[in-house]
Amino acid sequence: MTVLSRTYPQEVAGDPNSILFNPFTGAFNMVYAPTLSARGVTSIVIAASQHYPNGWCAAVEGGRITSQPGATHLTIQATGHPEQVYVSVTAGGCPSH
Repeated sequence: MTVLSRTYPQEVAGDPNSILFNPFTGAFNMVYAPTLSARGVTSIVIAASQHYPNGWCAAVEGGRITSQPGATHLTIQATGHPEQVYVSVTAGGCPSH
């Protein structure tokens, strides 16, 4: 069911502050504060077949993407010691630079 399908964080390496998902556009946004005790990778399940038939694009501030493009799970690792990590996923391909 498309209504119940969504992109969501499966594992967060810190304390989530905000998680938003728009089922109409597929836009997903999350902000989390990395913690010393959570030295791991944040994993976000991508509902690709339901919400991103033409692909998806992820952007991260305060961390780096460690998964391959188009993977079923977006994995992120904080870089340095950011107070917060910002993650966004949008429908469609990423703009080329």
